[in-house]
Amino acid sequence: MTFTMKGAFDLFVTSAQGLTQGAACQGSGSSSYARAGAPVKVFDGQGHLLAAGSLKNARYESNPIGTACVFDIAVDGVPDGYSSYSVEVADQGTQTVSSPQAHSWVFLHDGA
Repeated sequence: MTFTMKGAFDLFVTSAQGLTQGAACQGSGSSSYARAGAPVKVFDGQGHLLAAGSLKNARYESNPIGTACVFDIAVDGVPDGYSSYSVEVADQGTQTVSSPQAHSWVFLHDGA
């Protein structure tokens, strides 16, 4: 059995960029890898590639905690049966998520 890993990836931005709530956005400068179409890879605990997808279009979000460019994630064909998964966005290092997180909603952060 497989499932679709769904979630979001956030990239901190400053409000000085002149973006408004909900506007399209992407990374720039050292974060230019954060763009629609950037690869999202899911690995098992031994580093074997299990499935791959990509970042979807992003929107600018501002709230009391901060401001971010938030990308949607959907990776199809992730196999069941692992206690945890490692997720990598655009070859920027992996973040480990538990199986329950992977099956419900994954929230990844830039630079974690």
